[in-house]
Amino acid sequence: MLGGREMRTHALPEGDFGKTFVPPMQDVTQSGDAVADIWPYVLAIPRAELGGLAFREGVVEHVYRSADARFDHVLIPTSVGNLFIVVIVARDEKAIRGHHVLDLNEKYGLKPPRMLEALQLAREVCSRQNVVPEAIEPGATVGIALDTLHLEPLNGLRLRAEGDTSGWYVWGGDILREDSDFFQPLHLSHLFEHCPSVLPYLALPPGWRFLLGSNGHVDVWYDESVLDE
Repeated sequence: MLGGREMRTHALPEGDFGKTFVPPMQDVTQSGDAVADIWPYVLAIPRAELGGLAFREGVVEHVYRSADARFDHVLIPTSVGNLFIVVIVARDEKAIRGHHVLDLNEKYGLKPPRMLEALQLAREVCSRQNVVPEAIEPGATVGIALDTLHLEPLNGLRLRAEGDTSGWYVWGGDILREDSDFFQPLHLSHLFEHCPSVLPYLALPPGWRFLLGSNGHVDVWYDESVLDE
């Protein structure tokens, strides 16, 4: 909220975004002469519009200025490599013109990284459940019961995130033990090695659970009771 009113955001389509791109764009990341605070705007962008992309407040990778010095493109890194939220600042107006999700993988024909493929699957899962994706924040951890991953079924539940955790806990088998060392914290990138089959479900919001059994059996459901734990 700003001044008692909800801040409005504007997603620029490719054509309008291109009009603010006047080559050669100059890297002014270190200049420190920003004319507008972008973060209230960025935090107001609807999560559904970002399709599950996560970012870290305050982190900017690059700032590029158009050759005519009218526009700054502020590139915010996301949870997917080569995908950026670009905030376009109109310098003369000292105002934000809008934002654009820049996918360099698609734009330059790069091979989609494993994380991007997992995010696409996660969007599909959330769409089928009619929920807004809530991606794991960069650097957040998932609790994994490594010693149980050979057991069936494979279970996952998401609590509310605390500290540097994502709220997700994953274990194998029918027994969820309460031992303090039952779960080990792992970052998202390590799940590709230990249990890649859970990745499509990790954008489900807190309160959601999944169960992956033999012969492709899958259950996904919302369990409000886990949020009281």
